[in-house]
Amino acid sequence: VVLFIVVIILVILYLGKSTPAVKCTSSSQCSTGQVCDTNTGFCEQCLTNTNCPATAPVCNTSNHQCVKCLANTDCSGTTPICQTSTNTCVACNANSDCTTGVNTVCNTSTHTCTQCNGDSDCSGAAPACSGGTCVQCTASNHTACVTPTPNCNTTAHICTV
Repeated sequence: VVLFIVVIILVILYLGKSTPAVKCTSSSQCSTGQVCDTNTGFCEQCLTNTNCPATAPVCNTSNHQCVKCLANTDCSGTTPICQTSTNTCVACNANSDCTTGVNTVCNTSTHTCTQCNGDSDCSGAAPACSGGTCVQCTASNHTACVTPTPNCNTTAHICTV
């Protein structure tokens, strides 16, 4: 019974790894793209960032997997924020990440900066939100359409005669 339990535990540990556990004493014993962790004696995808490709340049040392980011400092350009649940660089996680231009609202589903997520983000001459942009009117919000242009062209999102 004890032997059976030990075998089950070993199978669970083996299946929990993303690649089969290969014992090693040097990286030459590992598959291409793997390095030997001489502390544990197992082949891993990475031990440091230098083991990772440019497409996923950061080594997550907790699971020895190469990812795009672990922190904002790993990201830059138009995607300066690290979405840590997916380890990918995105434009934003919150409104406070959208600080340039007119796109100051974060769409947390797409992680992109937009003008709006809803009508409450818009005001003035463009009080309605359509596809992340503040517009004059939509089928559900035509409050800006008053005389002499009381109708909403819902394709162009403008008030018309």
